[in-house]
Amino acid sequence: MRGWIHAIAICLLTLGSCTTHSDTIKLIERAERTMIDHPDSALSIINSIDPENIHGHKDMAHYRLVLAELNLDINIDRIAIGKRIRVQ
Repeated sequence: MRGWIHAIAICLLTLGSCTTHSDTIKLIERAERTMIDHPDSALSIINSIDPENIHGHKDMAHYRLVLAELNLDINIDRIAIGKRIRVQ
């Protein structure tokens, strides 16, 4: 499963380097839809976006919100895993 996630991430990183503004918005929306079930994949998607391709305050705010939510979710998961390891 991880192999597929990494393959998808590499493809998205490659595609993300040559996107237009509308493609960038679609990537942000895809990351937002993906983050609940596959936060690592969503983080790869959002990290593949070049912020220089984001125009407008609303789109930049949306990008930053998704990025912040992903980082928070992933850090909370890591903390929870660390606590479970110490308890056992």
